Amino acid sequence: MEMGYFGITVQNDFSGSGNIVLIVRHCTGGQIRKLFNPVTLEEDYATEDKQRAEDIEEIICEYGPERCRAILARAGRFYE
Repeated sequence: MEMGYFGITVQNDFSGSGNIVLIVRHCTGGQIRKLFNPVTLEEDYATEDKQRAEDIEEIICEYGPERCRAILARAGRFYE
């Protein structure tokens, strides 16, 4: 469904978690993803954290740790 500058999608999470994913996209390319337990419909923070860590690992492998640190430092965010 599209509403002005936003697109909203609700679908199964195809990464294998078995959750429902809500994706809100903005026309500029940004997006928010939230995972929900299909039984209780509560947010699944543990799976979100796990997927976020996997995404960070993938980026570090692609760009290298030094380049990632420089990018994060410039953005004002530095994670050990």
